[in-house]
Amino acid sequence: MPRQEIELFDWRILQTSAGTCHFVGCRTTHGRGRVSSEIVMFDRDFLHGTTRSGNVYKLEGPSAVSVAADAVWRQWCTKNSVESWTDVTCEWLSNAVCGEIEQSTRDDESEHNGSAS
Repeated sequence: MPRQEIELFDWRILQTSAGTCHFVGCRTTHGRGRVSSEIVMFDRDFLHGTTRSGNVYKLEGPSAVSVAADAVWRQWCTKNSVESWTDVTCEWLSNAVCGEIEQSTRDDESEHNGSAS
């Protein structure tokens, strides 16, 4: 499968209880939520990274929580038996100590329009 270049807005970096980190955000082309496969490289100066699948993600604008992206993340967590996760965006951007957000609820990329089912 060819590699894709994917741009996200309202993005975050979330870490599963298993230790894998993923880009979670909305695609700039159509606003749908998306979850990446595991991040293997990240350039915090240029806000882009490569995932295990080989896709390159470009992060646009500031990080933010998105209802559409959160819905896809929760579906992805359920599908992949992820029981908890932490928002590690601040740590990845600045290595600063940030508050952790634990959530209750692994490794295909997922995309969804965020509508309620």
